[in-house]
This record gives sequence, structure tokens and C-alpha cells, in this order.
Amino acid sequence: MLRLAKQGDEKAIASVLNYLCQDRDFQISEVTLNHGCLRIVLESREIGDRHSCVTLLHQVVTDLGIESAKSLMICARQPGKYTPVWSETIALINPREPESYPTIDSENSQEMIHSKLQRWLAKFPLPSLILGKEWENQEKKPQKVK
Repeated sequence: MLRLAKQGDEKAIASVLNYLCQDRDFQISEVTLNHGCLRIVLESREIGDRHSCVTLLHQVVTDLGIESAKSLMICARQPGKYTPVWSETIALINPREPESYPTIDSENSQEMIHSKLQRWLAKFPLPSLILGKEWENQEKKPQKVK
């Protein structure tokens, strides 16, 4: 799953992000990757602190090292609504931007995310069992060119 996420697979990225953020008060509802921009839409009834959401997602995306993502757009909206409450775009070309978004709670957060990721990988070895045969079928289907 991590290999697919690093390669830019939107479903894999969404699965990893939802797992890592499961104890937060939001859920990742949409992930798209177009022209180097990774767009993440998070949903919550009550949109929490913008800075902490952006910091967390920026840190996780940077740690994932998604090869084709050059920028990150995060949008927050309430369930059933299309218009975001807020959105923010961050360049990922230089992954370290400490002045804008410092890491969350220093080493403890890094260890927590790493620990969660390791537990997740132990539960769902590559290829992911979350979506069952769907991954295998998608990889084998030839893409039609219009």
C-alpha cells in the first residue's frame, strides 16, 4: 500500500491518510493528484483548528514522499457540502518549511505516526487487503486512450 501511495495512487494515499488520521475529528473524503498537485479534501461536522490540520497532513504527505506531488492543496468542508470552509496550498518542492508549518509536538508525533504506520502495515501487507481484488483488477486493466 505504501509503495502505491508513494507512486501517486489516489486510493492508496486516501487509505494511508485515513488510517493515520483515524483518531482525529475529520475524515479524508477525497484525494486527487493532477498535474503535480495533491488535493486532499477532509470532512468534519465541526472543522477543527486549520493550522493543526494543515501541519499534520503536510507532515504525513512529506513523510510519504509521493514522487509526483509537487504541491499540496488541503480543503476542509462539512459533510454534504461542496463549498469548502477553508483551503490551503503548500509547495512540496522543498519539503522542509519550518517557518510556515513546524512539526507537531516534535519527536512524539513523529514516533506516533511511524508507530501507527508500522501497525497498519502489519495488518495490511502489500498488496493491500483493504480493497481486496479491486487493486489487482485495476492494475491489470488496460487503459483506454481517448
